[in-house]
Amino acid sequence: MLDQLRKRGDDGHAERQIDHWVYFDDDKAAAPFVSAAEAAGFTHDAKHSHRAEDGTYCVRLNHFGPATIESVSRRTIALRRKAEEFGGKCDGWETPVVTGVGT
Repeated sequence: MLDQLRKRGDDGHAERQIDHWVYFDDDKAAAPFVSAAEAAGFTHDAKHSHRAEDGTYCVRLNHFGPATIESVSRRTIALRRKAEEFGGKCDGWETPVVTGVGT
């Protein structure tokens, strides 16, 4: 993902919203995870959390930060561990391309 961003002219050090998806059996199973993720600095995007086609419950979270390997890895590893602790499964992240200021 980071390579794709760079190929599109992304400034990896620019702060931006980074979205994450985590799946649980249902919304009740997701609730304690959401509380823990919010305490760790993530924002729960309740408007875009929903029941997935396969019947699982998709939690969408986001955080603001750079899209560098260090920052993204630190956040995604911590989120994956927390999701697993609560019986969920992370399913990736995405962010828009952010080019330099004024471009």
